[in-house]
Amino acid sequence: MLRHSSATYWAAKMNRYQLCAKYGRAFSSDMPDRYIERKGIIFNQIAEKGDEDQTTRLAKENRQLMEKMEALEQDYRKLSKVVEFMMPLLENMDEDLRNKILEKRKKELSDSSGRPT
Repeated sequence: MLRHSSATYWAAKMNRYQLCAKYGRAFSSDMPDRYIERKGIIFNQIAEKGDEDQTTRLAKENRQLMEKMEALEQDYRKLSKVVEFMMPLLENMDEDLRNKILEKRKKELSDSSGRPT
């Protein structure tokens, strides 16, 4: 058992001829190929796991971005409705009243942010 484990380990670090010499096999023997194939299987399994991890991470990131986009679209729809309601009111409003409202809003914004806008 130890010999097989050792051969599997060394297959990743040696070429076929070095493996044959280390374990006393004839160069025409098929046995070193078995260990070399195992090495490939192990590396393929590791690569597949890495691909799955990356795919899972990208799927999760994609889902989060889609949720953010949907929330932003909802906010945009709400703001669009407010603008549709407010624009006719502002257009038909008295000029002096409109200026007073805009000045008051400007002052509120500068007070809340700590700097004039």
